[in-house]
Amino acid sequence: MDEFDHLDSCHDKWSRLPDSKPSRKRQTVVDVMNTIGTVEGDGFAGWWEGMLRFGDTERDFSRVIESFRLAGLDSFADMIAQTIFCREVVAAGIAHEVEEFQFSPEQEQLLRNLDRHFSEKGPDAREALLQFLPSNAAS
Repeated sequence: MDEFDHLDSCHDKWSRLPDSKPSRKRQTVVDVMNTIGTVEGDGFAGWWEGMLRFGDTERDFSRVIESFRLAGLDSFADMIAQTIFCREVVAAGIAHEVEEFQFSPEQEQLLRNLDRHFSEKGPDAREALLQFLPSNAAS
């Protein structure tokens, strides 16, 4: 199994474990991998929708940014922080059960740029997570 298959295997296993007191390394891998997968699939608007529907938004948002920083991925953390405006727009869309969130043209442009840049750099983030994995034999 190569190192990225090992990363996928650990993420899959760790993301299914109960949330009671995960190690910070494990939480970092889960946060970063889940964020990459969601943003690459649904963009930051979709990521925020998931946060608002299924998470503790304030705590989870801060923890995810911290996870990216712990992995040495400050530029990713900065991109995520720039999407804070999505919280209000997506929350309003969820409350009104709209099919499409109503971002301003400027917000739409920023989201497109952030979504594209984040997705292009996804492999770099995955590589940074390798430092958090147990040896192949220990997983």
